[in-house]
Amino acid sequence: MFYNGLKEMPPKEAIERAITECIKEGILSDFLKKNRAEALEMNWYEYNEELHLKSERQIAYEEGIEKGMERGQIQYILRMYKNGYSLNQIAEIAVKTIEEVQAVIEKEESVLIKN
Repeated sequence: MFYNGLKEMPPKEAIERAITECIKEGILSDFLKKNRAEALEMNWYEYNEELHLKSERQIAYEEGIEKGMERGQIQYILRMYKNGYSLNQIAEIAVKTIEEVQAVIEKEESVLIKN
């Protein structure tokens, strides 16, 4: 739903009203007079709030999963290191390069030193 002052209106009505206002104000008036129906349908299909919000939630969910998996792998690398695994063993198990494993360990150690 969209709001116009205190009045709530459905999206399609809000788009229709915006087109009417643009014509009155001389904003793209020639185009909108000729193509009003197409502009209304195009805007309605291009922006669907429910679909937009669903898409945003999906993106946020996927980013959260990815960050969680990264954090889990970092914890796994650190646990192996603390349990005496060599850098080579950790890299092989975690499917990382030795340099990547070293970077994770060094970063964690620098965080521990600061705290």
